Amino acid sequence: MPRTPATSASAPGRTARPAAPGPRHRSGDPPRRRARAARGAHLTLRPGRITALTGPSGSGKTTLLRVLAGLQSPDAGTLTLDGRPLPVLVRRRSREDRRRIQLVPQNPLGALNPARTVGATLTRPLRLHRRAAGPEIPGRVAELLQRVGLPADFAGRCPHELSGGQRQRVAIARALAPEPDVLLCEQITSALDPDTAVAVMDLLTTIRADRGLTLVVVSHDAPLVAAYTDTVHTLESGRVLATGPAESIAGHPAVARAPGP
Repeated sequence: MPRTPATSASAPGRTARPAAPGPRHRSGDPPRRRARAARGAHLTLRPGRITALTGPSGSGKTTLLRVLAGLQSPDAGTLTLDGRPLPVLVRRRSREDRRRIQLVPQNPLGALNPARTVGATLTRPLRLHRRAAGPEIPGRVAELLQRVGLPADFAGRCPHELSGGQRQRVAIARALAPEPDVLLCEQITSALDPDTAVAVMDLLTTIRADRGLTLVVVSHDAPLVAAYTDTVHTLESGRVLATGPAESIAGHPAVARAPGP
């Protein structure tokens, strides 16, 4: 995995420079005010670091994360990965680029297929991204579950049989199955109790250290941001108000006003 740090939108590394989209109206519809979810945002994601996007609800942080994931198209701006252009939409990205950037959604219960066992859920990305051959898959599923702190026999369970924290761990395991370089985490602790939220962040920190992952975490939780992240981008009203080390920015007024989970 490349280890060249990014310094700008055109330099090698993992860089995002999106201008977030506004709603469009069709001909004949009443014109609507175009809401700008993020304007002039410029992010450089360094390998092995944890970057936080924080700010009040509606500040644009989730939109920015979805642009990075390729799920939302910006009106303008560019994305680069290790110094080369990255297609904006995920469906236009190569299989390898899709493998390298994975998203952990906010609501794992809604994202996990209720009809599939945990084992089937983890098998799909292993096959899709060719991370394991048929005979190797059960062992890889067990290894993924172990990596996120779950017993191997959870492979036979369905999502409704798991607690919220356990479902979130399965969602993380699914995102780790393709062996990504960048893991995007969309408010993954917002529905968890404080102890479980800390356990999930401890898990991500350990995985980051073991694999050199680049993590991007969207969160309202200022103490969590200060404790677990390296760099914080504070957004408000669609603009990046401040960027800096977590310890220097966690007390920023926009972060202090952000609602809790």
